[in-house]
Amino acid sequence: HYGTTDAMMTMWLVLSTLWVIDGHQTGRRRSFVLAGLAGGLAAATKYNAGVVMFPVLVSQALQVIDAVRTRQRPWFDGRMFWFGVPSALVFLSGTYFIFTDYDR
Repeated sequence: HYGTTDAMMTMWLVLSTLWVIDGHQTGRRRSFVLAGLAGGLAAATKYNAGVVMFPVLVSQALQVIDAVRTRQRPWFDGRMFWFGVPSALVFLSGTYFIFTDYDR
C-alpha cells in the first residue's frame, strides 16, 4: 500500500508533468515555473522523484526538433531555466537539513 510520502510524491510528480505539458503547448513561462515548484516539492519529498526533470527535457528536445523541421534556427527559450531554478530552490528549502545536519 502507498504511504503518505509516496502519495504526496506522486501528486507533485503528476502536477509537475501536467504543467510541463501546458507550458509546452502554450509556451507560457508561468506553467514551467509552476512545474518546477511542484517538481522541487516532489524531489524534496522523496529523492527518487528527480525523474521529474525528464518531461521538461523532452519538451525542450521537441521544441528544438520542431524548429529544425520547420527550417528555423533551433533556440532555447528558457523553459529549462524557468523550470530548474524554482525546482532547485524548493528542493533545497525542503531539504535544508543536508546543510545543517552535515554530520549525519
